[in-house]
Amino acid sequence: YQGQIELYLGEQRLVTRTLELGIGPVIGAVSYGELRPTATWNDVVDDAALGRVVALLSRAAWSLFGELVRSAADPEGWLTHLVLRRLARPDRAEVVERLPHLVETPLVATSSGAKISVAKIEETVALHGHITWVPMSTPDVSLADPPVLRERPAVLEALRVLLGVKMLVEGD
Repeated sequence: YQGQIELYLGEQRLVTRTLELGIGPVIGAVSYGELRPTATWNDVVDDAALGRVVALLSRAAWSLFGELVRSAADPEGWLTHLVLRRLARPDRAEVVERLPHLVETPLVATSSGAKISVAKIEETVALHGHITWVPMSTPDVSLADPPVLRERPAVLEALRVLLGVKMLVEGD
């Protein structure tokens, strides 16, 4: 995941760079006095100073993402979708080590109207071999265990990527 970052030396804009931040998309601007411009002043030298900028931006982006997950309302499911897609990548263990609440925070809506965490979904799949989902148009039903997911198509698709296609079973 990358960021489109404008790099400045003082007030002089040097370049917009695509930087690997580990989370994103991120759009931003940084002015850092230790950046070294190229001879034409239209780029920066790839050196330790740029490395420090990338490390700082990465920590800030992860911190922002973590805070969003902890506190943001997500009525359209875009944040949930982003979290699920991010957890489906090969570096999941590193991501969860950095932000354990990504799997612990209740993000995914259920047929009871409550939300459950990725950890609870994975626990249900481990116990029952799958988890059931119903369309968003399904009325509230109090089914506590096992939970039945009621989410938008994009979130369900992200869950299929995370868990495997056969782990999500459409309910009646």
